[in-house]
Amino acid sequence: MMKKGVMTVYFSLVFMLVMSFLLVLLESDRLYILRTEGERYADMAAEMVFAGYIQPLADYYSLFGVNHGEKNSQLEKFDDYFKLNITGEGKTKRLFQMAGAIEKVEVDEWTGFKDNDWKALMEQVKLYEEARTIQRGSEEVSRFFSDLSGMDTDEPVGDYCRQLESKGERMEAEEQEANKKDDGNTPKDTEIQMEDPRGGITRWLKGGLLELVMGDQAVSKQKISTARCSWQTSEEKKSNVIVRFDRYKEVAEAVKGQNLLSQIQSGVKNQSDQMILNMYIYDQFKTLRNSRPSGRSKDTALNYEIEYIAFGHDSDRENLESAVTACFTLRTILNLAYLYLSPDKDADLQRVVQGLSAAGMIPVAGEVLKLLLMICWASAEAAVDCAGLAEGGKVPLMKDRNTWNMSVEQLLHAAAGGGKASEYFKSGTKGWDYHQYLMLFLMLTPTEKKIIRMTQLIENNVWLMKGYENFQLKNCAVKASFSGKIDVTPFFWKYPQKIQYRFHTEYAY
Repeated sequence: MMKKGVMTVYFSLVFMLVMSFLLVLLESDRLYILRTEGERYADMAAEMVFAGYIQPLADYYSLFGVNHGEKNSQLEKFDDYFKLNITGEGKTKRLFQMAGAIEKVEVDEWTGFKDNDWKALMEQVKLYEEARTIQRGSEEVSRFFSDLSGMDTDEPVGDYCRQLESKGERMEAEEQEANKKDDGNTPKDTEIQMEDPRGGITRWLKGGLLELVMGDQAVSKQKISTARCSWQTSEEKKSNVIVRFDRYKEVAEAVKGQNLLSQIQSGVKNQSDQMILNMYIYDQFKTLRNSRPSGRSKDTALNYEIEYIAFGHDSDRENLESAVTACFTLRTILNLAYLYLSPDKDADLQRVVQGLSAAGMIPVAGEVLKLLLMICWASAEAAVDCAGLAEGGKVPLMKDRNTWNMSVEQLLHAAAGGGKASEYFKSGTKGWDYHQYLMLFLMLTPTEKKIIRMTQLIENNVWLMKGYENFQLKNCAVKASFSGKIDVTPFFWKYPQKIQYRFHTEYAY
């Protein structure tokens, strides 16, 4: 039988062993709770950081990012938010008073809009446009592409150029031969029944295409500076229009060099990935005919924003001029294709040629004259088309006799200096409006340039708002990861050293 003292020692040891085991379990549970609570509070702190997004960027452009510039970095507030969560009132405070010290909290890495080839920016744009596409339906976009893919002007325009060159060369050869045989005594009939419209239309266009198209409409004089912008890009080269209709070689070369439609059709085939970006630009930015995108009104640095994204000049006037020139060039080629294939218009042109031709003109010269009158008429019609678009009208891509604007008599009247371009426009409900034509030229703009010019506009517009004068998109974070160390002082079990554990969390829009 055990002595009483031995029993006491035995039960004391058993008690100490049981208590030690319980204390170890309590300490283990405590450390587990502290770790999980710490991770939860880190997640909460990250959410609090990204709740401080840049307000105008979200309100006007549906883009979300937090400032991570040299001053007032939102990401640096993670440390404060984390400590605030840990040292809150009530049970949380009592719990973490036993946790020891927060040794280190830092931002591991962050992602901006431009990183990974603008991946973050495009993801936000896609989310916005997916909702918009569902709202408005996809029929408009499908019709846009089907109209383009169904056009084929290469054959008639190419045939026009070949005919003009071959007949022009024949004309020169026959004229030289006729001059050799002419002894100077051959009587010539110099009677001309009507005025050649080519010179008048040349003066009409040379007077200034933008002024001709805009008429009495005011043109914005606003400009922007991109010197402070986060990213830079180059502007597009200005193109020239055909305004000489008396030299067949120059006309043929100019028409062959105008491959704008082919570029657009080729670009459409590669637009599946970029259509979302184009539609976002269409929804968010102003144009000549839409000063309140998405139903919102806001002050902006430029009034013709999509024109800027497409052409990249620093002034509204230059960008609108480039847009009008591009539209004029495209419409000239499309109008030329229609004229070349239309029997009715061919008869009208023959009538003009007969009225202009002297009796002694060699036959092939009349054919060349008809082809030169054809491009002259197509160009005048294109100016009328652009004027109608500028006033809110619609112009079908490929015309018919009902949608053609200028008669021969009106062509001669315009050549004589009569009337404004818009006066010859027939308003209609069928066709494409100014915005849709502008989207064609947007397709030709490289993606990188489109995005950079878009960001330049956003920055210039945000700078107009009080408190955002130093805003820059390159300092915006859309994703970040945070980590830290916490020293935990054992409470139930007197371990000789502090226990240290790390936490890691990340957040992204």
